[in-house]
Amino acid sequence: MKFKHHLVYDSSHEIEYMLEGGDYNLSRLVVDTTLENLTTRKKVIPIVSIYAQEEEMFWDLTLDREDMEETLSKNLKIMEKFEDYERCQEIVNGIKFIQSKKSNGNKTKNKR
Repeated sequence: MKFKHHLVYDSSHEIEYMLEGGDYNLSRLVVDTTLENLTTRKKVIPIVSIYAQEEEMFWDLTLDREDMEETLSKNLKIMEKFEDYERCQEIVNGIKFIQSKKSNGNKTKNKR
């Protein structure tokens, strides 16, 4: 899998903290990549490859298409914490888009 973004951190402890919502830049990257791929047909979307220098270990962060709504919802809280309200609105719009696709898909299935 090819990653457009790469990050380097000192240790896996830093990475764990970052993944728990302690890093604005990573959350922004996750949100932006998710929003850019709302209409993709890819099952798995590459987000970022992360390298922990102390352990000499790579972590590849990907997103399953089915998890987009949940991912956006979790990151909405993080963006609120960092007061990025413009991105919050984009997230809300993205969630509404996903939900409308789901409801339109169900209507199509029910008509058959």
